[in-house]
Amino acid sequence: MKKLLISLVLIPILLLAACSPPDPRANLINVREAVGVFVTNIQRYTLFLPEGWEPTIATGMVAARHTEDTAATVTVIRGSLGGQTQLTPVWEDIWDEFTETFDDYYIVYSTEPTESGEPSKRVNGFPAFRIIYTATVAGVESQFLQVLVLRGGSMYLITYTNIPAKFAEHIDDINLMLEHFTFARNPETPAGMTPHYLEESSADPTPGFNVYMPNHWLADVSLGHVFIRPPGTDTTNLTILTAPTSLSLHGYALAEMAAIYAQFEMTQPAFDQEHQADSPITRRAVTIDGRDAYRYEFSLEVGGVTYNFLQFLLVENGTAFILTFTGVGVNFTRNQYSLNIILENFTFQ
Repeated sequence: MKKLLISLVLIPILLLAACSPPDPRANLINVREAVGVFVTNIQRYTLFLPEGWEPTIATGMVAARHTEDTAATVTVIRGSLGGQTQLTPVWEDIWDEFTETFDDYYIVYSTEPTESGEPSKRVNGFPAFRIIYTATVAGVESQFLQVLVLRGGSMYLITYTNIPAKFAEHIDDINLMLEHFTFARNPETPAGMTPHYLEESSADPTPGFNVYMPNHWLADVSLGHVFIRPPGTDTTNLTILTAPTSLSLHGYALAEMAAIYAQFEMTQPAFDQEHQADSPITRRAVTIDGRDAYRYEFSLEVGGVTYNFLQFLLVENGTAFILTFTGVGVNFTRNQYSLNIILENFTFQ
């Protein structure tokens, strides 16, 4: 979804309103310990396959194909709505973002939202949007059925793909898969079907480093990187991304960071000054856990809202660390006290 995630480096923006955080001077907790419970409680989903379908190998998703019609495939991908779990999603916005993806494609069918904006379909009892469209991919015309299921703070995209001439042949099977798709633990297997799901993982979410957060903050590592935020409806959040590199700190800033900012039509200041008139970014040298680092500060307007960013770049033992802190208005300023605590206690192993 091109607008639900602006960029991995520039943070998923939460669809939440602002409120005052608790006192951040409470005890700290290691994110590794905080998500130990979270990781083992990620909601697993099960896709039941009718006869004639088999699982296929795919990284990070459930995937299957028809045994005879190999162009017929089904995938299930899980994404985040930015940690939203308590508030009703803004259905119209999600629908607009979902359908905007298909502006260049021929839409055959779509389930419009109800008058209240809520999806008119359900999958395992949860709201779902459904759309069928055709598109040319790698020179081949294909037809797609996509179902976007919204559950708590996550979205699940179920996609059936086939060539147009054979698309309708497997619709009954696809409807059967959707009918029995479930988030239940250890569900009973319907007669004549085979369960297919991803095994849960409890891998170390912070390999090579320790990040401590105020113990009332919430942590999410389900998308493969650290995402922490205050509780409630505060938009403020901190994301930590890592990437292997052979570059130095200065080299990474000149190459990779410059490329990231160029996507948003921003340039860094020259390295002999913190700020220059033609750059919206302020950059200065700092230290984190005794290591040299760069601190970037800038703002971006998204959907009429101005989001403020503080971004920190470190390079340690062949790994680049990008820590991105973002928020809106007074909450961004207020939560910088917590950010300072987190940075003061950030350590390498």
